Amino acid sequence: MKMNVLGRTGYVVSAVGSGCYQFTGEFGVNPDTSREIMDYAMKSEVNFFDTAQMYGFGESEEIVGRGLRAHPSKKAIIVAAITPPMKRPVSSPPPKRQRKSPGA
Repeated sequence: MKMNVLGRTGYVVSAVGSGCYQFTGEFGVNPDTSREIMDYAMKSEVNFFDTAQMYGFGESEEIVGRGLRAHPSKKAIIVAAITPPMKRPVSSPPPKRQRKSPGA
Protein backbone atom coordinates (compact mmCIF):
# COMPACT_ATOMS: atom_id res chain seq x y z
CA MET A 1 0.00 0.00 0.00
CA LYS A 2 1.34 3.40 -0.92
CA MET A 3 1.61 5.69 2.09
CA ASN A 4 1.66 9.51 2.21
CA VAL A 5 2.44 12.09 4.85
CA LEU A 6 -0.73 13.99 5.72
CA GLY A 7 0.14 17.65 5.20
CA ARG A 8 2.40 19.04 7.90
CA THR A 9 1.00 16.76 10.60
CA GLY A 10 3.65 14.10 10.17
CA TYR A 11 0.95 11.40 10.18
CA VAL A 12 1.58 8.68 7.62
CA VAL A 13 -1.67 7.58 6.02
CA SER A 14 -2.59 5.06 3.36
CA ALA A 15 -3.23 6.42 -0.12
CA VAL A 16 -6.55 4.59 0.02
CA GLY A 17 -8.90 5.48 2.84
CA SER A 18 -12.20 4.04 3.91
CA GLY A 19 -15.27 6.21 4.09
CA CYS A 20 -17.47 4.54 6.68
CA TYR A 21 -20.74 6.32 5.97
CA GLN A 22 -22.49 3.32 4.44
CA PHE A 23 -21.20 0.64 6.85
CA THR A 24 -24.45 0.69 8.78
CA GLY A 25 -27.86 -0.90 9.01
CA GLU A 26 -29.27 2.47 7.97
CA PHE A 27 -28.17 1.46 4.46
CA GLY A 28 -29.17 -2.19 4.85
CA VAL A 29 -25.58 -3.36 5.34
CA ASN A 30 -25.35 -6.58 7.33
CA PRO A 31 -23.05 -6.33 10.41
CA ASP A 32 -21.03 -9.31 9.12
CA THR A 33 -20.40 -7.47 5.86
CA SER A 34 -19.23 -4.39 7.75
CA ARG A 35 -16.85 -6.55 9.79
CA GLU A 36 -15.50 -8.15 6.60
CA ILE A 37 -14.90 -4.71 5.06
CA MET A 38 -12.98 -3.55 8.15
CA ASP A 39 -10.97 -6.80 8.26
CA TYR A 40 -10.07 -6.46 4.59
CA ALA A 41 -9.07 -2.82 5.00
CA MET A 42 -6.90 -3.52 8.05
CA LYS A 43 -5.20 -6.51 6.38
CA SER A 44 -4.60 -4.38 3.26
CA GLU A 45 -2.74 -1.73 5.30
CA VAL A 46 -5.53 0.84 5.01
CA ASN A 47 -5.10 3.04 8.07
CA PHE A 48 -7.27 6.05 7.23
CA PHE A 49 -10.94 5.87 8.20
CA ASP A 50 -13.54 8.60 7.91
CA THR A 51 -16.48 8.31 10.28
CA ALA A 52 -18.83 10.58 12.16
CA GLN A 53 -21.35 10.40 14.96
CA MET A 54 -24.20 10.91 12.52
CA TYR A 55 -23.25 7.96 10.27
CA GLY A 56 -25.89 5.41 11.13
CA PHE A 57 -26.58 7.32 14.35
CA GLY A 58 -23.22 6.27 15.83
CA GLU A 59 -23.21 2.73 14.43
CA SER A 60 -20.36 3.52 12.02
CA GLU A 61 -18.08 4.58 14.88
CA GLU A 62 -18.91 1.38 16.76
CA ILE A 63 -18.08 -0.72 13.69
CA VAL A 64 -14.74 1.05 13.22
CA GLY A 65 -13.96 0.61 16.92
CA ARG A 66 -14.69 -3.12 16.78
CA GLY A 67 -12.53 -3.41 13.66
CA LEU A 68 -9.62 -1.73 15.41
CA ARG A 69 -10.01 -3.96 18.47
CA ALA A 70 -9.89 -7.02 16.21
CA HIS A 71 -6.48 -5.85 14.89
CA PRO A 72 -4.65 -4.54 17.96
CA SER A 73 -1.24 -4.53 16.28
CA LYS A 74 -2.44 -2.09 13.61
CA LYS A 75 -2.46 1.66 14.04
CA ALA A 76 -5.06 3.80 12.37
CA ILE A 77 -5.82 7.43 11.72
CA ILE A 78 -9.48 8.15 12.36
CA VAL A 79 -11.18 11.24 11.02
CA ALA A 80 -14.30 11.71 13.09
CA ALA A 81 -16.35 14.72 12.11
CA ILE A 82 -17.83 16.72 14.93
CA THR A 83 -21.50 17.22 14.30
CA PRO A 84 -24.30 18.88 16.22
CA PRO A 85 -26.33 16.58 18.48
CA MET A 86 -28.16 13.98 16.44
CA LYS A 87 -31.89 14.10 16.00
CA ARG A 88 -33.75 10.85 16.09
CA PRO A 89 -35.10 9.53 12.80
CA VAL A 90 -38.56 10.79 11.95
CA SER A 91 -39.91 7.24 12.25
CA SER A 92 -38.75 6.96 15.86
CA PRO A 93 -41.36 7.56 18.53
CA PRO A 94 -40.80 10.62 20.70
CA PRO A 95 -39.31 9.93 24.12
CA LYS A 96 -41.77 9.67 27.00
CA ARG A 97 -41.70 12.70 29.22
CA GLN A 98 -42.86 12.95 32.77
CA ARG A 99 -45.11 15.90 33.47
CA LYS A 100 -44.21 17.89 36.49
CA SER A 101 -47.08 18.37 38.80
CA PRO A 102 -47.82 21.96 39.77
CA GLY A 103 -45.72 23.02 42.70
CA ALA A 104 -43.13 20.28 42.15
